[in-house]
Amino acid sequence: MDVRVNKNEKKIEWNVGSRTITIHNAHVLYAFKHGKNLLMVKEKYESSESGFSIYDKCGNLVVSYKYLGDSLTFREVNIADIKGAIISADYEEEKRMVIILKELEETRSLLIYDEQGDFIAEIVSPQGYTFVSLKNSDGNIMVVAQGTSDMTRDSFGRNDWNFVIDFENFYVQKKSITQ
Repeated sequence: MDVRVNKNEKKIEWNVGSRTITIHNAHVLYAFKHGKNLLMVKEKYESSESGFSIYDKCGNLVVSYKYLGDSLTFREVNIADIKGAIISADYEEEKRMVIILKELEETRSLLIYDEQGDFIAEIVSPQGYTFVSLKNSDGNIMVVAQGTSDMTRDSFGRNDWNFVIDFENFYVQKKSITQ
């Protein structure tokens, strides 16, 4: 996906086959291919706040949120029942679910919403780890967690780990060290 941004015109373009898709985003800072078939737009607002919007390859809005905000738009649904500040959010293309990394009173957890925008589950950081960010690996969402003690370090002293999300039973499982 070849993404072109014109900040003066607040326009983003990319090609899908022989078609050129054009969207207008008043807050565009930059844009890039994201996941398997998505486009992510980093946004900056007048009040120095920032946020992100994710579009599908046809230019339809999938997810939009402000960093440290407390609500998110998923397609046409406004999800405003988030108790805490949004650190990150992403769309799991295969499972068609929204994953939100949020923080409330120094505790981070994942919120999972289904395709209709209905809340499904909350997953807290595993004992000994703190969720740090979401990672989109070719359309599959993982969560990066940082170990909170020497016990969670590998033999080289690294302490940031990728955790896969089990969308059937709603828990996370340590997969690999973050490179």
